[in-house]
Amino acid sequence: MLYEKLDQALSQVFMQFKDEFADQHHAIVEQTTRKLLSITTTEMSEVCVDVELQIDHYCDGRILLALEESSSVDGMVPASESSIELLEPMEADERNSNDECSVCLDELGEETDVLRLPCSHMFHAECITKWLENSHYCPLCRFEMPTD
Repeated sequence: MLYEKLDQALSQVFMQFKDEFADQHHAIVEQTTRKLLSITTTEMSEVCVDVELQIDHYCDGRILLALEESSSVDGMVPASESSIELLEPMEADERNSNDECSVCLDELGEETDVLRLPCSHMFHAECITKWLENSHYCPLCRFEMPTD
């Protein structure tokens, strides 16, 4: 019963985003239900859940999904963890207003974390980190990052 009520509430929240989060809806309901069941007791007759959807950055994910699928087939080599950790963060004032992340094709924006590779190409931190966990090449110029 808790699952159904939570599912119905989140359906209303996600309705304004059309089908963009349809694939994540079930997982969010599952995780929230599990968490609530772990803290509720039989003495509790009602639980109030305040759902706030906050999207700092939304990547389509199709490019990253294609990369993950191809990396398992092609045997791509990831960049070393230490080289990923050493990537240079960029301040908002260093970016151009029309810069976009070439991994997700979204605007870099002032509020998102941006990393610069040694070849000077900039990407959303989340996007390039995921990319480099699968491939040690810059998605634009094929600059080679160190590997383990």
